[in-house]
Parts: sequence; C-alpha cells; structure tokens
Amino acid sequence: MRPVFHQAVAPFLDDADAAVRGTAPAAALALAEHPALAPHRDDLAVRARRLLLASDVRWEPGGTGKMIT
Repeated sequence: MRPVFHQAVAPFLDDADAAVRGTAPAAALALAEHPALAPHRDDLAVRARRLLLASDVRWEPGGTGKMIT
C-alpha cells in the first residue's frame, strides 16, 4: 500500500502552495522505508533537509524530544 500512497502524495511535493509543499514531504517520508520506494529516498532526503533548515521550530539537543520555544 505504501507505493500506492506515495503515488498519491508525490504530485504535491512541488505544489504551488507553500503549506502543501511543507506537508507533502512529511507524508512521503513516512512511506519511504518501503523497499519499492528506495529510488525516491535521495530526493526525499533533500526535501526533508530543506524543510528542516527553513523551519523556525528548534528542538533541544540530546534527543530529549523537547521543543525550544
């Protein structure tokens, strides 16, 4: 099912709406561990890095899972 869901999400990765463009990679990344989606992982990793670098949300170092406000 993950490849089918990825096909549904993929068109939104380059959507004109910034909110959609920001959300689509998160949905696609959740599916990316499926072996059939391995060819898409490099592209998704680039998109994820870009999304994280542009984010104004910061997390506490050390893997505590606490957001810094």
